Amino acid sequence: MNVATFFSALILAAASAVAQTDFPPQQQETGWVGMGVGQSARFSVLYPSVPIPGGAQVLARATLIIEDADGNTLAAQDVQLTGAKGGRIASVVANSDTAIPVGSRNVQVRAYALVPNVNDPLTPGGGGYITLVFGLDIIDNATGKTVTHVPTQITFPKPAGN
Repeated sequence: MNVATFFSALILAAASAVAQTDFPPQQQETGWVGMGVGQSARFSVLYPSVPIPGGAQVLARATLIIEDADGNTLAAQDVQLTGAKGGRIASVVANSDTAIPVGSRNVQVRAYALVPNVNDPLTPGGGGYITLVFGLDIIDNATGKTVTHVPTQITFPKPAGN
């Protein structure tokens, strides 16, 4: 085996090993917020467009989850988004009619998203996360108006400097 063949094989083996490594998903979550009778919680994700004409965007995946204070999942959905002019959006909804226990007037809810690592062997550090924008809205069912909006923050892995 000559030197060039050896290094080519070494580079391919290293790229394969990095590509097969499991990187943890990024978690973004809101704080707790109350949802009352006649309201719904809508957790949305936006995959913003790239500001470069013809800029390439990869498929973005995320799992959207809304849960109550007892840890019960009220709504969950895996979504796939492709960036485009104007961006793309997806959401999941939990309605108070099914989320609030009988005899109660409200329930505390939070939302969180799991974003898989791109796992790109060419990205420094072995991978990265696609930039997605999340938010939880409490909606009045009768009017369709947003009563409360809660943004998310990255809770895992912690951003550098935090």
